[in-house]
Amino acid sequence: MTNEEGNNKFEGDYDVDEDYSFTEYDVTSSPNDFNVKTIYDYIASGVINIPDFQRNYVWDLKRASKLIESIITGIPIPQIFGRVLL
Repeated sequence: MTNEEGNNKFEGDYDVDEDYSFTEYDVTSSPNDFNVKTIYDYIASGVINIPDFQRNYVWDLKRASKLIESIITGIPIPQIFGRVLL
């Protein structure tokens, strides 16, 4: 596959010899069925921290309202990933 200029380079591609630095994390997961109050308390107390790479708020009011409605009525929602500070 080639781009409009006829080469194999695309926006965002990089050369292998370029130096990049990154922070490596050990990631583990465990199945938990916390309620909203427990998650809130963990965040408020600092046990769970919202990661630095969390994207900006992008939901409109209607979508946010539907998520809250799902939580209140007990409909399962997707996983939430957080970082536990040790």
